[in-house]
Amino acid sequence: MSSIINPFAEEEKALETKIDNVADDGLKVIINETEREERWKQRRIGKMTSSNFDNLMKVKKNGRMALKSGIDYLIEIVHQRETGVDSEYVSNANFRWGHDHEEEAHLYYKKVTGIPMFSGTNDFKDILFVDDILKGVGDSPDGRTADGKGTAEYKCPINGANHLRNMALTSFNDTNAYFWQVMGHMLDPKVEWCDFVSFDPRYPDGHPNKIKILRTYRKDVLEPIARLTQRLKYFNDLIEEGEIEEILNL
Repeated sequence: MSSIINPFAEEEKALETKIDNVADDGLKVIINETEREERWKQRRIGKMTSSNFDNLMKVKKNGRMALKSGIDYLIEIVHQRETGVDSEYVSNANFRWGHDHEEEAHLYYKKVTGIPMFSGTNDFKDILFVDDILKGVGDSPDGRTADGKGTAEYKCPINGANHLRNMALTSFNDTNAYFWQVMGHMLDPKVEWCDFVSFDPRYPDGHPNKIKILRTYRKDVLEPIARLTQRLKYFNDLIEEGEIEEILNL
């Protein structure tokens, strides 16, 4: 009985090999990204990070901390330093939406400004994390210029009303959400300015409400930066000493 020769056998084998290689490359990318994120998370353990500074800097008229979340965060950092385990887990719709659209915001920001901003998430060997400025403190700016003088903070609110509130901003001060996060990006004395960017991918390109860019110059906010620095140093001392009762009474 004669066997039927497949005239396309070599082509099919080559195609299967190509598909396997593409799948392998895709898996490598996923593994690499997972490893980068894990290294970033490890570096954050036990450090106060700028995304939480708004909680730490809100105070009542009597000087006590206004938000329980700020006190809880400091206690959490104590726990992280004592255990070496990240007990902070963020998973909500707003966080995922912002994360999913951050690169789109970054590219559109560069398109409309012409500024050669690098993505802190994607354009460096590791996710950008600055932890050599202030003891016990770390910062992950979403964007940074090559000379380190400019930074960017991208926000992509899932709530359209919040984005339009951002669109209406004409100045940035400590009554605004994310003000202290922006100040955190400028703790580094090399940084001269930070762009707060609110981006909504649901608007078409070119629409006036698609993006808001509000720049803050370090020279104009030296007092808030000094205040933030002083409080972070104080908080770090409490954390290092494990003064839970004193933290609870802040």
